[in-house]
Amino acid sequence: MEVLSTLRGRETKTAIMPIDAFGLGLLIVGIGSLYIMLDQGKDLDWFNLTEIITLAVIAVVALLFLIIWELMEDYPIVDLFVI
Repeated sequence: MEVLSTLRGRETKTAIMPIDAFGLGLLIVGIGSLYIMLDQGKDLDWFNLTEIITLAVIAVVALLFLIIWELMEDYPIVDLFVI
C-alpha cells in the first residue's frame, strides 16, 4: 500500500505524435528490397541477373534517402541522433 501512495503522482504524460509516413514507406521499401535481394540472390546467381541488381539499387537508394529524410524530420520514425 505504501508503494501505491509513493508512485501516485509519478505517472508519465503521454502525447500523440504524428507518424512519419514517408520515412516509414522508405524504410519498408529499403528493407523489403534488401531482404528479397538477399533471399533470392543465392538461388538466382547473385549479380548475374538484372532483377537482383535492380533490387540492390532500390535498397541502397531507399536507405540513403531514408537516412537523409530522418535527419531532417521533426518526428522521425527512426531517430538517428545518438545523445
